[in-house]
Amino acid sequence: MNVTPSQRPPFEGGGGLVQRAGELGQYVSFFLNHESLAFPMEAVLEIIRLPQTVAVPLTPSSLLGLSNLRGRVLPVLALRHILALPEVAYEDATRVVVIDCGYPVGLVVDCVSRVLSVSSDDVEDASSLQTTINTDLLLGVVRGSSEDQLIQLIDPRRVVLDELIEVAPDAMAMRDAGAVTERRGGAEVEADDDTSQLVSFFIDRQE
Repeated sequence: MNVTPSQRPPFEGGGGLVQRAGELGQYVSFFLNHESLAFPMEAVLEIIRLPQTVAVPLTPSSLLGLSNLRGRVLPVLALRHILALPEVAYEDATRVVVIDCGYPVGLVVDCVSRVLSVSSDDVEDASSLQTTINTDLLLGVVRGSSEDQLIQLIDPRRVVLDELIEVAPDAMAMRDAGAVTERRGGAEVEADDDTSQLVSFFIDRQE
């Protein structure tokens, strides 16, 4: 499911996600721990099924691993773990919402619901909200179909960057680590000894 134009410039995040007065914004809603949440559409590149990932040794457990998204490296993060919610087994409905942070990053959610059109006039302040989620990560909340249902609007860029600040230094230990493992359906198996998996990069236009 692709939800953005292919030529859209990289998502800048931060103030770019704040709706102006009277502005109509679109959000991709999803469920996590039976709670309804949503990401701004402009931050979402696409929505995919949970891919196979290669685990990176000595990194936080929120990083499920690295995947290949059409030739690009895709870090896949468990959003439940980041938000300190109880872990559950992945199911057929599990999806990865790929966020544009200048580079793609995947966030695992329980299931995707729908695309919402929300007026800025309907977005309420989340600072005084009693919730299991850190309100510093919220852009606000909107009322759902019933008065007691709240849809929490999350700033995905802040979620990703806060988490990867922790992941990045530890990932340097990868070069000294032992065997790489692959996650398949939640289980880990050792990769074949005669198979090497490499992450390529460019320095001064040399790969």
